[in-house]
Amino acid sequence: MEISKIKEILNKPIYFSLNKRHLSIFLKQFAVLLTSGITPDQAIYILKDQREIKSLNYSLNIIYNDLNNGDYLSLAFSKHKIFDDFLITMIKTGEESGKLSTVCDKLAEYYEKEDEISKKIRGALTYPLILFITSIIVLFFVFKYVMPTFTALFESSNMALPFLTKLLIKISEFINKNFIIIIIVAVLTIILFIVGLRKNKAFKKRIDYIKIKFPIIGKNYIKILTGRIARALSISYLSGVDFIESLEIISLGTDNLYLQEKLENAIYEIKQGTSINEAFNNTNILPQLFNSMIEVGEETGQLGEILEIISKYYKNESDYAIDSLLRIFEPIVIIVMALFVGAIVISIAVPMFDIINNYNY
Repeated sequence: MEISKIKEILNKPIYFSLNKRHLSIFLKQFAVLLTSGITPDQAIYILKDQREIKSLNYSLNIIYNDLNNGDYLSLAFSKHKIFDDFLITMIKTGEESGKLSTVCDKLAEYYEKEDEISKKIRGALTYPLILFITSIIVLFFVFKYVMPTFTALFESSNMALPFLTKLLIKISEFINKNFIIIIIVAVLTIILFIVGLRKNKAFKKRIDYIKIKFPIIGKNYIKILTGRIARALSISYLSGVDFIESLEIISLGTDNLYLQEKLENAIYEIKQGTSINEAFNNTNILPQLFNSMIEVGEETGQLGEILEIISKYYKNESDYAIDSLLRIFEPIVIIVMALFVGAIVISIAVPMFDIINNYNY
């Protein structure tokens, strides 16, 4: 291989996904520069070498060159996968309306809030997940190393064992005989689940459906999804994007495929003449309050203002929903693991007391 080819490969940038926090910071800085009177190409030039993330650094350099070659900002952004369709459409709207700095400032707030929610969700799930994984490891250790010791003791006593003790002994024997197979199956199951979510749309849509319909948890998850839709609709509609177009972009950008399908159905119904409120009601997902307020905005001609009110309301609802999820997950995991531990303790303690009593007699 030629040296020039090797250099080309080595110098090729490694792409990292651009998280919402970095996107918010970039947009905020970009908006400040535009407000101060600097042109978009000059603003990009100033920012293109200041970011630490290589994917953004590299993209901004190309965008700067494209702007100098006559491309519109939205077109230059659209050539890079790190920027989503919602962002690109909003940038285009800002260009056409002459309010690019205002739009970028609103987008910065939007992605900042999205980043806050993502962090809160991760924070809410981290402790229960760590607790669950730790408990599983402890249970495996007990079944593989502790139970066999007591099993030998119980068998040597030739006494009748309670049903629970027999059951746990069977589980312990099964784990010890098939330990390697169990580990392999568990790892493969996790890998297949992750791959299925990423590659199989039907499987992911089914999981997304379960997340929405799952008792108690689903209601809180819907509040979070509704908050995202409300914020995106508020920003796009108030910036001059047509409501249907805004909804189409939001639909394509949603991570929940089941909700995406329902939103696509709602868009089709609205295009056929159905009212926004009725179309949203037919999704059987979005809260009635959200749909009713949309109807009020539609009837009064103040949809933009109503969307802004809804956005603020569901911002607080999203925060409350995340806190509720934490309050739900943590005790559930603790209770389930306590039941397992309690069952193990009882299954060992009862026969041990019987053995001690028999020995005393």
